[in-house]
Amino acid sequence: MVGPLLALALLALAGGDLRRVITLAVIPGAIGALLVLTVSDPRRTKSPGVTEPEGSPSGEMPAKQAPPLRWSLVPRRFRVYLGAWLPFSLVNSSDVFLILRAKQLGYSATAVVLIYALYNLVYALASVPLGHLSDRLKRRRVLVGGMVAFALVYTGFALATAPWHALVLFALYGLYIAATDGVGKAFVVDMVPAGLRATSIGFLGTVTGLATLAASTVAGVLWDAVGPWAPFAYGAAGALICAAFLALLPGLREPARS
Repeated sequence: MVGPLLALALLALAGGDLRRVITLAVIPGAIGALLVLTVSDPRRTKSPGVTEPEGSPSGEMPAKQAPPLRWSLVPRRFRVYLGAWLPFSLVNSSDVFLILRAKQLGYSATAVVLIYALYNLVYALASVPLGHLSDRLKRRRVLVGGMVAFALVYTGFALATAPWHALVLFALYGLYIAATDGVGKAFVVDMVPAGLRATSIGFLGTVTGLATLAASTVAGVLWDAVGPWAPFAYGAAGALICAAFLALLPGLREPARS
């Protein structure tokens, strides 16, 4: 939330020069990257004869025992999850289309940034409660709720006719991302052995990234060829399909968590 507000302040100081603001944004990005290098990885070696529980912080598989990277090592439940997630990834286009839609509804560039800050505020405030909810209940239920929220938001953007519609929809969009971002990764961690957790999250990121590239391309074509409402109708339909898969596929039954 603070980032967009700082960008607005810099934009005002720079006299509206977007290039200068983008150039200045390199500085904190570089600092962040360098600070990551100061954090050490936890040791993965274990003393001979010591067995630690899988769920413990140091329960990762020792690096010397890590199996070679093969798709066949990934549990079937995780493959089912990827298949259920794919329809959503193929329609989840870039957030730039939400920003374009807000501008089309009458907001200035400054107002759009403020609305985006509101979205980030809702996301930040809702992430911990929704994450805690998924620890108490079923992660799958929270994810299904997130998909339904996404479908409602995108349907709203498709039908929106007034500026205030975008304001409400961006706030609701923050609830969707809070319900799916961290919870979706936690669901993956539950599905796979400790030694394949990072690998599996990497698979999820690869599938999601490639599918999102395709989704944004299709959304751009729909925007130009059909109308600004079309990418959002397309996105809502895919989210509902994903919600149905997550809710109904028997291969996604969750293991018991202590």
